[in-house]
Amino acid sequence: MYRSGVIKGISVERFLMPSLDRRDSDNVESEREAAVDDTPSESAQDSEPLEGESAPEDQLSSPQPQQPAPEPEEPPPTPEEIIREAQETALQLEQEAQKQGYENGFNEGIEAGKNQAIAEFNQKNLPLLDALAKIIEDLRNVKEGVLNTLQPKVVQLTLDVAKAALLGELKINPEVLIRLTKEGINRLKKTGAVTIKLNPALYDMFISKKPELTELNPEILFEVDPALPLEGVVVIGPLEEASVNPLELLDNIIEDMREHDAGG
Repeated sequence: MYRSGVIKGISVERFLMPSLDRRDSDNVESEREAAVDDTPSESAQDSEPLEGESAPEDQLSSPQPQQPAPEPEEPPPTPEEIIREAQETALQLEQEAQKQGYENGFNEGIEAGKNQAIAEFNQKNLPLLDALAKIIEDLRNVKEGVLNTLQPKVVQLTLDVAKAALLGELKINPEVLIRLTKEGINRLKKTGAVTIKLNPALYDMFISKKPELTELNPEILFEVDPALPLEGVVVIGPLEEASVNPLELLDNIIEDMREHDAGG
């Protein structure tokens, strides 16, 4: 039996000579199948890269993303910087506290001043007005019931004492006449201008209070009369007039008492 090698591509296959012997023919066929099985396929050889050749690009590993470089850390503040920042903060807080305290104190001072002025005004004026109202009320009570049991001299003495007390109070606080003048304006019919006759010594005081009087009647005129006493003020309207002299009010009460006593 003869054998020879045939080069096909890069592989070598064995070529077996045919034999007349059937047994040899079967052996040759088996050997040929074994040779074919031992020979690597061309597709497998083509798919495997040769040594030294680079692998395809799709087989290369994908590049890993680069991590960003860490930012440089800021250096910690120095003790001098910490002290300076603390001093600036303390100064700012101190200035804000001083400003707030000044504003609060200013507002409280204004409110306290108002309250003090009101208290002083009430302290000076309310006792006098209350005393005057009490005297007039007491005299009216005397006129109504006690007159029949009292002697005329006792009544006159009581009224004289009341006049002296009123004169003393008016010298201390003449602004009571402003209050009485307002009451006189309210008693008049509001049909036109109102003229206030007064002593020259009272002129400046009444001029300073004119805004308060014009709230009751916008047409307020002043007339100075030296013949009037210091406590004398007369309110004259278009149709009538009213005296706001507290002493004249007492005199009118006395006159009413006498008429009542004479007729009684």
